[in-house]
Formats: sequence, structure tokens, C-alpha cells
Amino acid sequence: AIVASAVNLDAAGTFARKAVADGRHVLVLSAGRDHGFALDDAYLAGCVTVRAMGGLRRRKGLNDAALVAVDLVARYGDRAERVFTMSRAGRELAERGFRADVHAAAQFDTHPVLPRFHERRITLHSAGPAA
Repeated sequence: AIVASAVNLDAAGTFARKAVADGRHVLVLSAGRDHGFALDDAYLAGCVTVRAMGGLRRRKGLNDAALVAVDLVARYGDRAERVFTMSRAGRELAERGFRADVHAAAQFDTHPVLPRFHERRITLHSAGPAA
């Protein structure tokens, strides 16, 4: 499993697009909040899905959650900061003095790395054959 966010969206999207092109299934799982929906996570799941599918118009094979996530991208486009600042998590972080962190987390492709989650650890993903 790879870890995707706004700051590494291009790397994650490229990885997912290659998997789709290779005929593999891709599961995009957003973290959510308190076992429920989180606007910022759903939006980013949509960003990854759009890149994996090759654009907004391709929706074949998507489940309802993915369709909603893709619709969020259609609505907000590349305005991640707008989504992050109006999400519950973003508002709470801003109230606690972390407004700059919310802004930084909403910047696309500032960290072009691809983290991997495996055996409860996050490490840097190598682009070898086991990708």
C-alpha cells in the first residue's frame, strides 16, 4: 500500500495510473475521521482516483464513494486549500494555531516521494518490480 496526500499527489497518481494501465485493481482508501466521512480525505481520494483513471470523465468501474470523491474534484478542482480550510479537521487545526500547517498540507507536489505502508510501518517506496 502507498500513502498519498496533496504533497505527493503526482507520485501517488502516477503509481495508481500505472497499476490501472497494467490491469491491476486499485483500492483508494481515505482515512476519514472518527469512523466517518472527512471532506479533506474524500477530496484527496478523488484526486488520486481521477489521476488513476486518467481524468474526470472516466468513471466506469467506480463505486458510489469513488463517484462522490471524483465529484468533489470536479467541484473544487485544484483548490485543495479551500477544501482543507473548510473541512472539520482543517477548522479545528486552525483554531489550535496550526493554520500554516493546514496551508502547507494543501500544497500539491511539494514532496515528490512515494511512502509505502507495509507491516504497520511507513517507509520510502522503491520503484522496483514488486511495486
